[in-house]
Amino acid sequence: MWRHIAARLTGDHTIIVPDLRGYGDSGKPDGSDPATYSKRTMAQEDIVTAVCALGVDHFGLVGHDRGALVTVRAGLDHPAVVDDLGILDTWAVLRGPTPRPPGTRT
Repeated sequence: MWRHIAARLTGDHTIIVPDLRGYGDSGKPDGSDPATYSKRTMAQEDIVTAVCALGVDHFGLVGHDRGALVTVRAGLDHPAVVDDLGILDTWAVLRGPTPRPPGTRT
């Protein structure tokens, strides 16, 4: 999906298209620690740290599905470097789920 979109943006933007851990060609670390695959960890380690290591000091992010949730987390946790967000095909939760009253259905 991204290769088609990235090709259209390369004339006006520098495009970096990383895979999140566990996806595509990325490594698949042991998931025994739930933090390994948390959105906060992936935002910090897989996106912000990696992009900053390339010498980029501020940037916009676009994410799809789970990547969109990681994108939101990166924007919330790293506003000094993340300027803009594009969120595709997902829903964002800023707090835990709201408990439903007993006897109600989802």
